[in-house]
Amino acid sequence: MLVASSSLPSELTIFAIEQKIPVSIEDIMFAEKELRNALSYETDTAAVNSQLSFLGLHRLTTQTRSADTYLELVALRDQVEAALKHRPLDAYLWTRYAHVSYLLDGLSPYTLAALKRSFQYGSDEYELFKFRMLLCIKEWNSLPPSLQQLTRKQISYGASQKRLWRQILAEMDTETGGRLILLLAEAQIDPREIEELTNRLN
Repeated sequence: MLVASSSLPSELTIFAIEQKIPVSIEDIMFAEKELRNALSYETDTAAVNSQLSFLGLHRLTTQTRSADTYLELVALRDQVEAALKHRPLDAYLWTRYAHVSYLLDGLSPYTLAALKRSFQYGSDEYELFKFRMLLCIKEWNSLPPSLQQLTRKQISYGASQKRLWRQILAEMDTETGGRLILLLAEAQIDPREIEELTNRLN
């Protein structure tokens, strides 16, 4: 079990978050400070900006918003953009950009473009799957047809992943969850699974 401290190195902090191990806000902020110091030495700035944006987004989405949150999100978007200049095919970065852009401006053209690239460059990546489903199904009626089609393909790809759909459904409101169940039915998922998911929603 990871022991929380005030001096976890950034790599260990990121690993802990990815493994769902509790990490304190203080540890995250220390890791961010460590990475910002690394930027001053111009060592692999793409990787450092990618790590900074990962930590920053995690911190900002797990703590209560404050008056500074908007400015921090703008800075976070700048970090993702800086990383993307060197890693333009990185699906994780495009997904992160879509997430930050959505938090700032909703379904803006930039959000939609980033979301499309997230699908394009990492369509089968398990770690990206959940975010895309939560966002796309929530905003289904506002998505352009091309993104609706990409979402349907993802649903068909993951139709047999029972545990995944349960996890996703648990984070949806009733209306969004109902829409997910209808889309799963369209993808011809096992009717027994549809019934179980419907019972969980109710």
